[in-house]
Amino acid sequence: MEIKVAKREDRFEWNKLVKTSPYSTLFHTWEWLKIAEKYTKWKLKPIMIYKGEKPVCLYPLFYLKKKFIKMAFSPPPRALQLYLGPLFIDHDSTKQSKRESTLTDTQKKVDELNSKYGVNYIRVRTVPGLLDCRYLKWNGYEVEPMFTYMIDLSAGIESIWNGLRKELRKNIKKAINEGIRIEEGSIEDLKYIDDMLTVRFKEQGMSRKGYEEYFSELYKVFSQHFIKVFVTKYKGERVGGQIVLCHGDRISLWVGSPKTNLLRGIPNDLLQWEIIKWAHENRYKYVEIMDDGNNPRLRHYKAKFNPYLVPWYSAVKYSPKFVKYVEHYAKKVLPNI
Repeated sequence: MEIKVAKREDRFEWNKLVKTSPYSTLFHTWEWLKIAEKYTKWKLKPIMIYKGEKPVCLYPLFYLKKKFIKMAFSPPPRALQLYLGPLFIDHDSTKQSKRESTLTDTQKKVDELNSKYGVNYIRVRTVPGLLDCRYLKWNGYEVEPMFTYMIDLSAGIESIWNGLRKELRKNIKKAINEGIRIEEGSIEDLKYIDDMLTVRFKEQGMSRKGYEEYFSELYKVFSQHFIKVFVTKYKGERVGGQIVLCHGDRISLWVGSPKTNLLRGIPNDLLQWEIIKWAHENRYKYVEIMDDGNNPRLRHYKAKFNPYLVPWYSAVKYSPKFVKYVEHYAKKVLPNI
């Protein structure tokens, strides 16, 4: 295998390969990666791996050095991305033995590059649905399973409705009767959603960095074909909102829907349901209620939509092993990593 760090002139090939992978996300596109680099201040190295002349993997990594620790992350902290990690090309079309070899050899090649760069701490969070995490364990990573929620739209909207928890269906009907309305928003609504989240964090005793400029640039670059905004209104005023990512055959509920006390929170129930209906009407196959599976409190809400679990993995590696204590230091200098 040969490894190459992609440059700007490679962006068209990069995006073409992202588009062909069934596991790809909007996070993997060249434009998103560069915007994330700009706003997180981590240095992006978009790695392309070839076997002969055939591309086998895209592996975006972000690097940062803090004092004596050099770190490589995928995705970087503070990019509001749950996952990123390697994107394997033609993975499902090959035989199992070849898949295993490609996964293992690719990771080994990337680790050799990280060793060359003097990286001490590596964290990789893989895409949902890529079930095999053994290649990470075999290359010395500590792997933790994570889970996101997915709704299959193929059964039809009536079947999905009947699968909702009874209490949820009741709340949705009540929200409609109370005059709650859901509308498609615009770039002007991004600041409102960002401010709502900041207020919610403050109510919970936490601080939060604002993301208005980050959201706005992403929205301008990707347009409404890939990033949509939905706004909840009550008596003509905004009372909630959700930013949604559209990529391939699925939409993902990304940022928004902070808990509200208005009408006991039922506006958010209607908001999520209307987004599911919109996705079905626009011929998407799946709706992802993005999650990492770490917060039992959130599962009570998300599970009401009768989704199924899709695993992804968070993997960390310390090199050499005796510097494992760097994680404690890293969390001090980089909160919420």
